[in-house]
Amino acid sequence: MLTKKLILDVYGAQLGELAWHSLSLDNRMSAVSEQNAKTIHRAVTRYKLWPEARAIRILEIGAYAHYGAHKAAVDLGGISIAHDVSPTTLRQGLAGARAVGIKPNATLVAGDFHDLPFETDCFDLVFCSSSVHHTYRPRKVLQEMMRVVRPGGALHLDNEPVGRALCFYAFRSDRSDQATPFQAEAARRGFMFTLSSPHPGSRPETQFGMTENDRMPLEMIIDTLSPHGFFPTLQVTPRIGSFEQCVLDLPRNDDLETTLAELLRNEIEALRPSLSEKDRLLNLKLPTEDDIWRLSYLVAPMLRRLGRLSGQEAEFETARIFGGAIHMAVVKRGHGTGAIHMLRRRLVEQNGVLNDLPVLPGVDLDFAARPIPAIEDGDLSALAEIYPPDDWEPSRETAGLLFMFNLRQSCRISLPASCPGSMLLFRFYATGSEEPYRVALLSEDGSELASTVVVRTESFLFREYLPAYCSRIIVETRTLDGAPARLPRHVQLSTVRLIPVCER
Repeated sequence: MLTKKLILDVYGAQLGELAWHSLSLDNRMSAVSEQNAKTIHRAVTRYKLWPEARAIRILEIGAYAHYGAHKAAVDLGGISIAHDVSPTTLRQGLAGARAVGIKPNATLVAGDFHDLPFETDCFDLVFCSSSVHHTYRPRKVLQEMMRVVRPGGALHLDNEPVGRALCFYAFRSDRSDQATPFQAEAARRGFMFTLSSPHPGSRPETQFGMTENDRMPLEMIIDTLSPHGFFPTLQVTPRIGSFEQCVLDLPRNDDLETTLAELLRNEIEALRPSLSEKDRLLNLKLPTEDDIWRLSYLVAPMLRRLGRLSGQEAEFETARIFGGAIHMAVVKRGHGTGAIHMLRRRLVEQNGVLNDLPVLPGVDLDFAARPIPAIEDGDLSALAEIYPPDDWEPSRETAGLLFMFNLRQSCRISLPASCPGSMLLFRFYATGSEEPYRVALLSEDGSELASTVVVRTESFLFREYLPAYCSRIIVETRTLDGAPARLPRHVQLSTVRLIPVCER
């Protein structure tokens, strides 16, 4: 029996990316692309990666909508391959390159980085920045990237998070502009890295089904890659702030577990008055006494060991304790130009992108279909047939983007009566109110498909499976005790997509 869980297990990352990138205003694309191009160019020069008798091949994994590999390949007279889970962002990246006058010899591949479609020993440089952590199987991804590097070629990793021993990982944190007073106070005291994560800001990504693995062990990364080559560059930048320095200054004696526990307890108690009911509704919490002792007994031996180390060993142990970001290059052992052909399996081109995305046997998701008009396209007459004007009001924001605002407590959305089973992507902004409230998505028979509690203004995504011939869904606002909440213009739809699911 086909279920939402089965579909999300295979297609979840694609659905999250589709919802996220259907409405993208990221103005950092050009700057990041230019920086990535410089990094790639330096790596090729520093590690002498030019092959004999052919143009250089550069593969960027997790390319997103950046064009760094394309620019670097043009500058180096080579070819670029951009790989990402989202075909849409790959096309955006190539369009961005062309918009600034770059005309690369480029190939775009949409696929799963756990199973790359490229031949072994194929690329002169594989570049990956801030992407390996988007999986809970990073070892498999590292092995795949290393496999496709040719002998004498290099894998370059940039800005990947290293897990932190001295961390409660009590909750996913917000970005600084969305921080609650409680989170802001924790950050002011220098305690947020210990309370939540050494890499704050992952909560928005989890709302869109994107994996944020901020606990990758440093040993795992090094041990996975070291059998394949040597590290001309291996830098870990530990997260050291005021609180971390207090920890480092503790006497490394037999009482270290107790003094560390006391330090942690004092910080937690200082934060307790600022933890509000709204924080609790956001699943923010403080560690328990048992949590404090567990962490103290884990970290104290590491601090004692740190006192006996020096040089790179001390740097690595510091990173194990406090987390940080890793920047590294691995040059693969051996010499040669590598595989002649790049692809090890046949891929089908779709709108300029070679498709290698995972599939669920016997099931097809039609990502190109548009059973209902897209809000972002702005066709008001077509949208009026889906969003009844008595229930929804279109509004164009200052950036030129169109949204649909709710006018009632219960608002209908009409769907094609002939539509087969579909995955529904339902992305919306909810405006905070004086009292928290619930936004619920209901099927036409009144059963609840999904719901969320709104504590403040923020973005949400529902990914739900709709059975065949569902002709209507309903969006409701209610109080936390279930009573109707009349909150007009508090639900702002940005993306509503139906992806037909066909069983063979």
